[in-house]
Amino acid sequence: MACAMGIVRFIMFGFNLICALLGLAMLVVGIIFQLNISDITESIPDEYSTISYIPILMIVVGSIVFVIAFFGCCGAVKESTCMLTTYAVILLIILVIQVAFGTLAFLQTKNTDDLRTQFGVVFQRLMEKYNSAPPQSHEAVDLIQQSLKCCGTTGPHSWVGILSLPPDSCCAGPKGTCNNFQDFFFQGCKDALFDFTRDTIKIIGIIFISIAAVELVGAIFALCLSSSIKNSHRRGAYA
Repeated sequence: MACAMGIVRFIMFGFNLICALLGLAMLVVGIIFQLNISDITESIPDEYSTISYIPILMIVVGSIVFVIAFFGCCGAVKESTCMLTTYAVILLIILVIQVAFGTLAFLQTKNTDDLRTQFGVVFQRLMEKYNSAPPQSHEAVDLIQQSLKCCGTTGPHSWVGILSLPPDSCCAGPKGTCNNFQDFFFQGCKDALFDFTRDTIKIIGIIFISIAAVELVGAIFALCLSSSIKNSHRRGAYA
């Protein structure tokens, strides 16, 4: 029995090490996506604003998983049933939160036609304010077009009636060298924004599922080890 418990402790320590590394990876990926998504926040429709919170959730959950995994390692080494049980419960709570937000994100992007249309509506409004609004709108449109290599809502001709030619941020070559519509990015920003959001959520979803699976296994091993330690103490008391 002591040998079996030692094996469980070793496995528990290994899983916590994996959890710590995955938590750190989740934190890094969350920061990367947050930096990218914060650049296009203005183009996200209000009814889909939950999407912009997903990277923040990744940062928070990744930090918590990293810290909790450290305590899980300590609990396994010290054979503390209290620490192990608390660790398992916290992991299960985090797992439920991840599944809930993952499901919410999936539902937000399920109606792809509506989401694509809403991106087009919001970006068109930003374009129409390009000359009259404060520089922030200028910067948002230029940043989206440069980062996603797109132009206008559905293409360069979307700028007709707003500007004589699309802005330099649409230019497929060096700035100032684009003199006709063939020189600008062909893809519209409506589709580019939708593709970027969909791909981002897909990657985040895969990360969430991977970490949730490891968390579930870690929680099971923690509860098993805690139960084994309690039984060992109980047998020792009767010996």
